[in-house]
Amino acid sequence: MSSVVDNTEKRTEQGVTGYSNCNVTPKCNITENCNVTKGATPYTGVAQNITFDDVSSSIQQLEAKGSKVSTKSVRELLSRGSYSTIFKFIASYYQQKHRTEENLRLSNLNEDDCLRLAKQIVVLAATGNMQFCIQKLNEEKTQYEQLKASLARTIEDLCDNNDSLSKENERLNDELTKSQNSLNLLKDKLSENAVEVNKLRNELKLHENTITDICKRNEEKTAQYIRQIEELRKMIQKPK
Repeated sequence: MSSVVDNTEKRTEQGVTGYSNCNVTPKCNITENCNVTKGATPYTGVAQNITFDDVSSSIQQLEAKGSKVSTKSVRELLSRGSYSTIFKFIASYYQQKHRTEENLRLSNLNEDDCLRLAKQIVVLAATGNMQFCIQKLNEEKTQYEQLKASLARTIEDLCDNNDSLSKENERLNDELTKSQNSLNLLKDKLSENAVEVNKLRNELKLHENTITDICKRNEEKTAQYIRQIEELRKMIQKPK
């Protein structure tokens, strides 16, 4: 007994005569037990691309027969198309089907169900908003703690600098006090020296006056001695 032969690939070889009752072109050399659907689209000499509608129709046929929908089963039913394209259209079909069923479910809701769904949406939105606010508050709190720590370090550094400046100010004040004391001592010494100088000037003036008087007396005595010498000279020079 002959087994069923898959001529899906062989039938693509053009110019080969095959089973006369098969309307699939190009013909293959399979003469019996062919698994290719005889009602498939005839070959026209131009590659025929599958569409989303082709895949959708195939899926509906398979589901109506109770067959498993897969890329391979759709490909066998269509007898054409790449597996990647078929897989993409199958995924799109079930996505659209899911959205359609969901829309139908929502459209069949009564007023109470709509209110309950609306409340759930509001609660979810409020919860999401609350979570977002909490997240923002936590971020703000973290930034606040970081800023607080930074300000605390800055204040500590300023306090340390203030202590250093206070110590330096105290040192400068001590040096200034010492300098002022030294200046006062110098002023006092200068005042004492000024008094001493005035005293020395007065004494010098007294000595100058004394010297002037002495010189004057010496000049008078010198003049007197000169007169006496002249008189003695004259007395000596007189003839006896």
